[in-house]
Amino acid sequence: MMTNTSSNRNKAHLGLGALLLGLAFISWLVLLGGVASVQKLESASGDGKNSLEFEWWILWFDAFVLFLAATVHFLGFRRSHAAVVALLSVVTALSMIWCNQWNQTRRGANSNRADTLFAGFLLVSLFNSLLILVLGTIPDESDGVAYRKGTSASAAGPNRGIATPAAGATVV
Repeated sequence: MMTNTSSNRNKAHLGLGALLLGLAFISWLVLLGGVASVQKLESASGDGKNSLEFEWWILWFDAFVLFLAATVHFLGFRRSHAAVVALLSVVTALSMIWCNQWNQTRRGANSNRADTLFAGFLLVSLFNSLLILVLGTIPDESDGVAYRKGTSASAAGPNRGIATPAAGATVV
């Protein structure tokens, strides 16, 4: 039986996760606009059609990870949270590297397009980092909080799965 406190904690965690996933998706859209804008400019100038291949790869990898994070978060696949946090860490590190790269390149002609790309990488890095914090701290049975409705963490007890000596036994 879930207590009112644990129920509120679960709702707050799900709500915060939903808010951050929404903001991460919006930042992904800013990044999409920035990559497409710079790609169009470079294609028009003849600098090469595939000059932003890695930026596009990061963009779609981030979309995949955000979709995976939303699925895991809302469906309650607790065993998959560690994998999602690891993937979010990878895509956040890549975003931070390219944020720095575009911060150095955005000065000059057509800087508005590069500014948009920089802002997209910056926002993606920020919201993915916050998602790592939220998804990495899911309510857990060891906290005495039941994650899914109808489960009870307290029913199993705090020492569930730990061998304890029999009554009257001497522990050496």
